[in-house]
Amino acid sequence: MLFPPSSYPGDPVGHAENQAGHMAVGVALAVAALGTVPAAWAWAACGFAYWLVWERLWQRGKLHRDSAEDAVFVTCGAGVACLLFVGDWGGAAGAVLATGALLLVGVWRRG
Repeated sequence: MLFPPSSYPGDPVGHAENQAGHMAVGVALAVAALGTVPAAWAWAACGFAYWLVWERLWQRGKLHRDSAEDAVFVTCGAGVACLLFVGDWGGAAGAVLATGALLLVGVWRRG
């Protein structure tokens, strides 16, 4: 993304696969949260919960930039799922395009 490559340096495919996986985690978290958290807040709740529980508490966030980037992609995946849940197809398409642009920047910086 916008940070210097601290994870997967010189490996654009590995970076893309890793962040696609983080987006999938975001989708799964959003699906789980949508029954208990309003869709308008579920995307942010999922991103924050992922960052706090996984990146900060479990992994102890040794690579702060990588942790932030991973949390952004989890949040993007959750956001797309929430937009689809409420029927905002245009918003979901825009979110996918924006996330794709972020992913391409990360791939380009590692290529």
